[in-house]
Amino acid sequence: MEIITRQQAKEQGLARYFTGKPCKHGHIAERRISSGCVECRKIIEKRYNNNNYDKRLKSSRDWKTKNKQLLYEYTKQYREENQTWYKNYMKKYLHKNSDKIKATRKLWLNNGGQSKKTAAQVIRNERVKIAMLPGLKVSDFHNIYFIRDLLKKKTGIDHHVDHIVPLQGKNVCGLHVPWNLQIITAEENLTKSNKWETV
Repeated sequence: MEIITRQQAKEQGLARYFTGKPCKHGHIAERRISSGCVECRKIIEKRYNNNNYDKRLKSSRDWKTKNKQLLYEYTKQYREENQTWYKNYMKKYLHKNSDKIKATRKLWLNNGGQSKKTAAQVIRNERVKIAMLPGLKVSDFHNIYFIRDLLKKKTGIDHHVDHIVPLQGKNVCGLHVPWNLQIITAEENLTKSNKWETV
């Protein structure tokens, strides 16, 4: 790698340069004209991402919601330009996850093979059935879904029925019972994901 100074890099119109000397934190790495040591910048960005995970997740979801068409076109173009890589990736994925795919297909066939639901929805429905206490009926849940629909109609804001303690949380798994359900906005639910926060 060519050793040059920051000034020489600026004169040549380069975005990065290499001095061969360690930065103040001891990294011997390339440096950006605008922000200094590349390795230091990676550490700062990683720390920021860890400390602002929820904020960045919400920002990412908001951007995807507002730019669905742009994202679709970009993804389509990228896949067309990288068809060979995608084919190889899918072969490896199918081979590695054959048991999961067989289980999903089995659920789909048990469901009559006519449902248009995605594999994820079928698996979630099965998880809900398992998490429901014996003796409860579907009619026991009608009231909360009725209130959700009423709220959506009155406010014009999309609402979801959410599990207070998630069915598949990181530390604890909840039950699909009326007293473990709450009505929150769709935005809150997407931000919450499968986390359970206690006060």
